[in-house]
Amino acid sequence: MASSAEEEEIVKKQAAAVVEDSPEFREAVARSQDVEDDLAVVQVGSKLWKVRSFSKWYHRKYYLDRDNGVLKYEPSHKHHCVSEPRYIPVSQIVDVRRGWKTDTFNKFGTKVVGEQRKMKNSLKLRHRDNDAGVKPLVDEACCFSVVYGDNRSSLDLVANSPQVAAVWVRALRHVVTVMRGLNQDNRFIMWLQAKFQDADVDKSGTLHFDEVLRLLMQLNVKMSKKKALQIFNLADTNKPENPAQEEPSLDAKEFVQFYTLLMSRPELEALYHKYARSAHEMTTAELQKFLKKEQSMPDVTLDECKSLIDAFEQSDELRSSGRISTIGFTHMMSSENFQVTKPAHKTVYQDMTQPLSSYYIATSHNTYLLGRQVVAESTIEGYVEALRCGCRCLELDCWDGPDGEPVVTHGYALTTKLIFREVLKDAILPHAFTFSEYPVILSLENHCTPEQQKRLAFHMTDVFGDLLYLDPVSPDMETLPSPEQLKRRIIIKGRKAAPVQAAESESDEDDEMDSLSPHHAHGLNGRKKASDSSSESDVSRPSSPNLSVAANHKTVHKTSSNGRRRSHQPPQLEKVTDQNLSDLVNVCQGVHFHGFKEEGKCYEMVSLSESKATKLIDKCGEELVDFNSRRLSKIYPAGTRTGSTNFQPWPYWNAGCQIVALNYQGLDKPMFINEAKFRDNGACGYVLKPDFLRLPDFKDFAFNPTAANIGQIPRLKDRRRLLRIQVISGQHLPKPEGEGLSDILDPYVKVMIIGHPMDMRKKQTPVIHDNGLNPRWNSTFQFVVNVPELAFIYFIVKDETPRRHDPIVGAFALPLTSLAPGYRHVPLMDMRRRILDPASLFIHTEITELVS
Repeated sequence: MASSAEEEEIVKKQAAAVVEDSPEFREAVARSQDVEDDLAVVQVGSKLWKVRSFSKWYHRKYYLDRDNGVLKYEPSHKHHCVSEPRYIPVSQIVDVRRGWKTDTFNKFGTKVVGEQRKMKNSLKLRHRDNDAGVKPLVDEACCFSVVYGDNRSSLDLVANSPQVAAVWVRALRHVVTVMRGLNQDNRFIMWLQAKFQDADVDKSGTLHFDEVLRLLMQLNVKMSKKKALQIFNLADTNKPENPAQEEPSLDAKEFVQFYTLLMSRPELEALYHKYARSAHEMTTAELQKFLKKEQSMPDVTLDECKSLIDAFEQSDELRSSGRISTIGFTHMMSSENFQVTKPAHKTVYQDMTQPLSSYYIATSHNTYLLGRQVVAESTIEGYVEALRCGCRCLELDCWDGPDGEPVVTHGYALTTKLIFREVLKDAILPHAFTFSEYPVILSLENHCTPEQQKRLAFHMTDVFGDLLYLDPVSPDMETLPSPEQLKRRIIIKGRKAAPVQAAESESDEDDEMDSLSPHHAHGLNGRKKASDSSSESDVSRPSSPNLSVAANHKTVHKTSSNGRRRSHQPPQLEKVTDQNLSDLVNVCQGVHFHGFKEEGKCYEMVSLSESKATKLIDKCGEELVDFNSRRLSKIYPAGTRTGSTNFQPWPYWNAGCQIVALNYQGLDKPMFINEAKFRDNGACGYVLKPDFLRLPDFKDFAFNPTAANIGQIPRLKDRRRLLRIQVISGQHLPKPEGEGLSDILDPYVKVMIIGHPMDMRKKQTPVIHDNGLNPRWNSTFQFVVNVPELAFIYFIVKDETPRRHDPIVGAFALPLTSLAPGYRHVPLMDMRRRILDPASLFIHTEITELVS
């Protein structure tokens, strides 16, 4: 863990840079002069072709509205009943891609290649006629895509030349980068201005008092009409010359001022005046005293305090004299520097030189899906989104495809198919190391025939080249290589080819529990649930994904208990027969789990269904912990989870399981906690396990992941902590989806501890009625945390309603080890893990050693 001095240094650097100082932002600013010409072009606009499929193209003019921060286009002449958005907010743009890098372009790309020669002559002739409505010759260099929104929709466009496409890509990437680099104050102002524009129905550029009142209702502000009018008049600095004939109104800037006047922070003002002897000024020395005493920064210097004042004080006079006002203090305390997560933990701060088995690894299940696993559409956006979220282990469910080319799909289900090579080339290769430089593990679920296994090996070798980690393993290898050693490498997880006489099923479905340690095995029920025997890719399977595959299997006749013969069509088994494919597998060799009697090799990893892993934890958890200190284990969801729901991952983390696979498209609590876990350590996708789950020094100490009391793990008794949390207030709480315009929040906060079974606790504040703007609870809770290294703090804000389940307003979770002490703001997220800027909680935290 980083020292206080290290964390203070990080705060200083971030404050001096006013939050925007990211490499991407600096690069964007550096090239801003060069890109101005590009921006001028896209502001004027260009005629571009929008592509929906090979046969559906639409010619429209697109342009960038920089003032309002939106990408707009002139709509086509359609029937009025056809509803289609006419703009995309720049804040919703996730990515801008050059070439054929989306599902839409990939689907028609192969057709383009076949049709290109047929179209070429006629298109050339029509271009010479200078027909403005002619589709251009489809060159991939002319194509680009704008990926936007929560569903990762794509706007796929074709320009008339590669040069025009390049201009659009450069300009949009620049604007998106600058938008992301805006500091919190600017983002807040933009949020208010967007609300203003939505409320300005007649597009007059102003809001009358009644319109402001309606907007306040939408923003969860309930106050008397008299008080609102007083503040309205204060903010209305451009009053009409003849009020009797012209109704007073607020423009966008005046509305921002109006809302700022509403949003007083008495709890912050009280904290300010506790240390500032002057009513309006806090000196550098007084700020230093506050940071040392309240924020647990004992080594903070006056120079560092001066850097904070320079960053957040708006008055030139106060800033130059080293003083900060209440407004500047509020800006400082509301900044990312003083959020609830330790600044050091937002970067890679852990030791990355330990063996791979010493880390939790962010892992996705059915990565190719963004919906339910039985009927959803397969998409490369699943891979792109998972990698953007820091996922380091991706699943490739491979089956025989048409024309001799393997596909990625969910076998025996109604999901669509992706061409295997396109997943590698357009999703994994461009994004593998964009958000983390640590290794990517491709979990290969191989259901292909020998012929198409050769294509799997060829495509991975051809696309990834030197990125593939191909170092062979030796039988005497004792530990796995480290993430540091494997930087920017792609690891293939799969089965090795076996001799014909020893060949066996390569799926994980027949891993049994009949090989447990002798002193545990006798207590287990010999019968097995369906979920125990499901493979990683198994679900209810109505039909084969490919008739040619199904034809390779013969019907097997079995005799049932009543003597009748019944036919059984076996599923296609996963078996590696191609030697080239086998040679790609080294440090992540999938093997069957044969219990704990066999020590096995460090590079042999097992895959267990959630139900089997749960039984192992309950019956022999200490032995599973020991197993995971040397070897990798993957836990995957039961095949019965057809709705892509997730199991709770923390019981498996408690047992040291490294690769716990979740459906990243899930909007549930398990995925929310998973995101919190892997946000730690700079969101690099690797989090170091606690020492008692990994270090050789603990071989004589058996950690019990299901211990009922601390007496069962006495060696950790001195690590217990007392956590005090005061939930003080909330700010800008949004209405849950589906709430009516006239409904004002009645918010309350639940605080939960999630981790070891001994530590599972929750407490709740009272309800504050009719206040979503700035509710104040001032509720203090205490938690005894026995195993703090495994604990998470989960804040969840709900709206009290007459319904059975109160809707979620926002939530946030983080590891207890990442909790910053003192007064902090908690940024709230929705269950899609999107920041609900500017919604937050204001809290005070303190962690002390627990005195026995």
